Amino acid sequence: DSRGGDSPGGKPTLVDVGSCWDYFRRHEDVFHVVALDLEPRRPTVLRCDFLNVRIGDPGLEDADVDADMDADMDGSPRFLPRNVAGAVVMSLVLSYVPTPRQRGEMVRRAREVLMDDGRGVLLIVTPHSTDKGHCAHKALPVLKEWRASIESMGFERVRYERMRSVHCLAFRTVGEGPGTKKAGEAPPMRIAFDGPDWETKS
Repeated sequence: DSRGGDSPGGKPTLVDVGSCWDYFRRHEDVFHVVALDLEPRRPTVLRCDFLNVRIGDPGLEDADVDADMDADMDGSPRFLPRNVAGAVVMSLVLSYVPTPRQRGEMVRRAREVLMDDGRGVLLIVTPHSTDKGHCAHKALPVLKEWRASIESMGFERVRYERMRSVHCLAFRTVGEGPGTKKAGEAPPMRIAFDGPDWETKS
């Protein structure tokens, strides 16, 4: 049952957004890995713009397409099913998304793809420059703002670790879907490099 989050092989689905080299493929004995990237470096990674791919209810596509995604002839997905993934990973992704609102929309879309009621996990890895920019000794309250924004979209933070060069954040889903946040209504998520006028950026 795709609504239960399992792939046809019975394994939980892990969506790796911004996969590039498909690092989670080594764990496909445990997970059904769906690796997505704008510019894939391996043939197992699907070319996909996560900000624009359509997300909808499972079973609404043609009956002869894969239960996990509908794809163009070149393998680029046109459709991702809602509420089926057990995990979405965004490793070194959000800080490279151009604007604060697009970062928020990335997270809102991740919530749509993930299963509800604590059965879905969002994992974010982001560099220290996210909240410090060029100033290594003065951090902005970016991660606190991120937490508030992400939790407003149907998540609860369950773990945070500061490592040598990155912040690692884990959130689980709460309730059903991204709350009241519809497409285009995701809260902005700034980074230090956005500068003092970040609120004016689209």
